[in-house]
Amino acid sequence: MSRPKRRHKTGFSYIGAGNNKSVFNRKPNKVFSKAKDQLNSSSLKDYKLEFTNCKLTEAEREHIKNNIRSKSRRKNRLTLLLSILIVIPIIVAIIGLIEGVLTKYR
Repeated sequence: MSRPKRRHKTGFSYIGAGNNKSVFNRKPNKVFSKAKDQLNSSSLKDYKLEFTNCKLTEAEREHIKNNIRSKSRRKNRLTLLLSILIVIPIIVAIIGLIEGVLTKYR
């Protein structure tokens, strides 16, 4: 059993100027098929797709872990230093403003 095809005669309904039956009988295009293919082909150029699956030794694993830990420690220290350098002048300015206001009203 084959599936019945979707074919309509022009007398089916009024479909606008010209009442053209090809509007009903044409096959729908896949909406984004060409755009999707172009996007995939252009974006895959930027990524490394071939990876090697090799077993790491314990020493190599520890070396990688230590690198990751040291980078995170360095990042945390930098964040702490920058936040201290930003917060201290703000606190000093606020204390100066408060003292200025208090000495004005004494």
